[in-house]
Amino acid sequence: MALTNQHIKYIRSLGLKKYRQKYAQFVVEGEKSIQELLTSSYGVERLYIQSERVSNVILNSGIELVECSAKDMERISNLKSPPGALAQVNIPKQEEVRIPANEWTLVADGINDPGNLGTMIRIADWFGIRQVICSTDTVELYNPKTLMATMGSFTRVKVSYTDLKELMSEGKTPLYFALLEGTSVKELHDPAPGVIVIGSEANGIRPELLSITHTAISIEGQGNAESLNAGVSAGIICYAMCG
Repeated sequence: MALTNQHIKYIRSLGLKKYRQKYAQFVVEGEKSIQELLTSSYGVERLYIQSERVSNVILNSGIELVECSAKDMERISNLKSPPGALAQVNIPKQEEVRIPANEWTLVADGINDPGNLGTMIRIADWFGIRQVICSTDTVELYNPKTLMATMGSFTRVKVSYTDLKELMSEGKTPLYFALLEGTSVKELHDPAPGVIVIGSEANGIRPELLSITHTAISIEGQGNAESLNAGVSAGIICYAMCG
């Protein structure tokens, strides 16, 4: 199938959140991420490709292919250097959000930067954390910058959005809140698996959550920086507690 103006208009519209929500679809770029999609539970509806630049895995995927020239890929890609493949993917319906017992869960509270959320998802994947739960005001998973920052990890980590206070008030799973003052992660020895909550750089963890029983944890520093990037904080804490 050849690329049409209708294809171009539709794919470009998915660069905006309102159209992703309207059509329940999103875009993934790059062969590596697309190959990971093909082995995941995500439904890929269509692939836009430069056939000379992609592998037989994609060419023989059985998914509808739209042939594109290099110029075509520039017109539909969100990247300065467009890859040779772009996927049109269905957004799955969110399942009921639950905190699993006896395993680690990473929570993003009010994370606005797509790069930070994507990094947190990638970190979760690295440490074998199967679920990232987000507050409803956290940046959207299907934002192209978020997806790019996950480096394909979004296909292996379940990402959900919910009211955090309601969710965390229900169970008995240990809660660990990353705060400026708390027990140093260096001093925690074999902590019981539970929920690690990372707040935004600007506001930290929202006050309404602090009334829930939790363990305050912190990262000791030696310099004068006011705070750490949320993604960096997640990486240090997960290494100390889940590694």
